[in-house]
Amino acid sequence: MACSIGSTSRSKLVVPLKSTHVLHRLEPDFEYLWQVCDEFNTTGFYPFAVEEQSSRSVQARQFPKRAGYPEDPATGTAASALSAYLTKHEYFSPLQEGWNSFMVMQGAAMGRQVSFSLRRSYMKIKSPEPV
Repeated sequence: MACSIGSTSRSKLVVPLKSTHVLHRLEPDFEYLWQVCDEFNTTGFYPFAVEEQSSRSVQARQFPKRAGYPEDPATGTAASALSAYLTKHEYFSPLQEGWNSFMVMQGAAMGRQVSFSLRRSYMKIKSPEPV
């Protein structure tokens, strides 16, 4: 999957990674990261990986742009943007019409894990019949 900009109030650069092992080993070059955020007009970097032991869970990290601290253990706006990304890209197929639930865990790499239970609406739009 590709990186994407997601927003439910402040835009984040959502970045899928191959594993939680890779996620927890990240050591960002913050000056370069802030340049990327400036280029894409985002307020932070939100990498994530699907949790290996669970079917609808992901782990994530939030690196807010120039916030005065390098990492945030709990970011509801970023987790909400991630739920839109997961739904759009049908990460946990098959999605059901209506509400779908996801679990986002953040802060584990800092030793301050927080879990968000998120629900996102999904509606499959059918293409109109040709006339």
